[in-house]
Amino acid sequence: MYKISFWDALIVAAAQRAVCKILFTEDLSHGMKIAGIEIVNPFFKFAVL
Repeated sequence: MYKISFWDALIVAAAQRAVCKILFTEDLSHGMKIAGIEIVNPFFKFAVL
């Protein structure tokens, strides 16, 4: 179980429904996986795109 805000959960749910594998956001922890979706912070110093 993850502790994320309601609004972030809506974004993750939309990404899951769209069958996304990667979600670019600065609001969640870089590298985290939620429901099979990898969270990538595009501003993270060592982000590999």
